[in-house]
Amino acid sequence: MFASLLLRDSRATAATAAIAARPGMGTAISMLPVPCIFCDVRSEKGFRIVFEDDELVVFTDINPASSHHLQVVPKNHIDNVRSLCIEDVALVRRMKAAGNKALDMLGVPSSPDSRRLGFHIPPYISIGHLHMHVQGLPFKSMFRGWRYPVRTGNGRTTTKGFSMFADVDQTLSILESGGRVKIGSC
Repeated sequence: MFASLLLRDSRATAATAAIAARPGMGTAISMLPVPCIFCDVRSEKGFRIVFEDDELVVFTDINPASSHHLQVVPKNHIDNVRSLCIEDVALVRRMKAAGNKALDMLGVPSSPDSRRLGFHIPPYISIGHLHMHVQGLPFKSMFRGWRYPVRTGNGRTTTKGFSMFADVDQTLSILESGGRVKIGSC
């Protein structure tokens, strides 16, 4: 049997295990980088871009859960919200500003009940590239809204409770205190 394992570079965008039978060679298992779709967001690739600058791009979600559902992604690859630390606070603040600017452009009221900005926490992500959900509410259905629960801990709105979703302000509070975002309370 021939088996090879190619480990991906630590900065690779994503990896997948491909098992392929080769005639006379047995089975090969490889971990090869898979191109990250969010590393190259362009309208030529089918993205509906709402706002863009040198660092960030905002585009409409392919499967919107709310009346206005956007994604804010940094152009440079960052794995996900769990990989952020205190040094990334300024980036998250810029992502929040870009998301709010895009919602302003779409005429979404700026009240907290009209907007939801935040991050899904791995393993509850479908793309391994940091992306912030930006939503002009209401949700299309109660069931769609369940994917974006904002849970608080200790009765404070900036403390995150047990949840697969972290509001952007919760994320900022956690990072500013030197913590890391996780599914459990933090």
